[in-house]
Amino acid sequence: MDIRIKNTIFSLVVALLASFCMCGVVSANTIKEGVKASIKEEDLMIDEETAVEIAKLFLQDMIKIDDVKWTRDTVIIDTVTLFADSSKDEASAYSIKLSEGYIIVSAYIDVPNMILEWSDLATPLHEVFETSERNRYIYTGPLCYYKDCLDGSVEALDGTRIPYEKIKKEKWSQRDVSNVPPEIIDIILNERQDSKNGTTMRSSGPITNMFIHARELYGGHFSVHDSQNHWGSYLPFHSMAEYSQLGNGYENHCGPTAITNMLIMYGQRFNVSSINNTNHHNIFLNVATIGIANLYYHNTDFLVFGGTMNALANNYIQNCFSSYGVTVTCPATFYINYTTVERSLRTDNLLYIMLRGNECYGNHHLVGYAYYRLFNNNYTQSATYIRVADGWDTNARYLDIQSIGSDRFWEVSY
Repeated sequence: MDIRIKNTIFSLVVALLASFCMCGVVSANTIKEGVKASIKEEDLMIDEETAVEIAKLFLQDMIKIDDVKWTRDTVIIDTVTLFADSSKDEASAYSIKLSEGYIIVSAYIDVPNMILEWSDLATPLHEVFETSERNRYIYTGPLCYYKDCLDGSVEALDGTRIPYEKIKKEKWSQRDVSNVPPEIIDIILNERQDSKNGTTMRSSGPITNMFIHARELYGGHFSVHDSQNHWGSYLPFHSMAEYSQLGNGYENHCGPTAITNMLIMYGQRFNVSSINNTNHHNIFLNVATIGIANLYYHNTDFLVFGGTMNALANNYIQNCFSSYGVTVTCPATFYINYTTVERSLRTDNLLYIMLRGNECYGNHHLVGYAYYRLFNNNYTQSATYIRVADGWDTNARYLDIQSIGSDRFWEVSY
């Protein structure tokens, strides 16, 4: 029986959180003690549907490993709720049975790793018990299964019966809110506040006029001191809203939208017939298909697991351009500041920008293609803006560089 407990490589809460861009999520940097105290037990629970989605993501990642038997043909065939104890209808985990093997997903997010147990060969261990409609299975941690005998005792995997009280000390005790990524804590608190206020609007909207923004933020009147814009306007850009209902629907598709806009801009500027002769809906569908097939983009919307992987966005971009016969390279990522942006745009590149926790956009991917450095009348205050196709609107928007200095961009060279 090949049972492997996964505690390091695939931490779906931590590793995926660091890799994916879920559009429109505000991020925190730390979890303060007062914040921890405000988190309720129900905030930390996930339902069966979410557990299934986590299992799917885990399965997709594991398919890429050579010695794992799972393939793209492996499917989920059954889900069983495992309980925390014999007296409450409170889940402790979900058993996801596959056409080959199984995955156990924690019912709580405040654990070191949400994948508690998996095998690509064995059947779920609770299947050794004789079943009936009244059965409930108690799960207290990896390989610790019991069948509730409904008389105050439980049956262990080896068939022995023990009093229920005897297993309490074995209960899995690694749960701690400190294990929850700050981004998820922030989502919980923001959703709670939005519900309380009856709104989901952010405090700051997109920047549509950089001169007005600079005047209101810094004071005084501003004018352009230097700039780089090799791309003109190439309007209209295309928005996520235009693509969300295509096919079976798309979620967290800011990455595919950004790459679609990038392709269209390139095609128009350099008169690439393979791009210009293709409807923009079909371009997006091709981009999304490439992303899904190569696991660059995950078309889902729960917690923070959907969207485009930051670390693989360079390969994603290169593959999409290659599908239209165009070669581009994405040699490195850079932190966003005047020096890196000026150099990259001066040498006629595009910027694939990856925002995290932005006040307006949350976690979001978008295209930067020009910059403008402004000074006030007496040259005591400067402000630099990147002109972007933000995927929210068909018109150009702007990002204030001073507000995104901790974010990065892939430099797209051609």
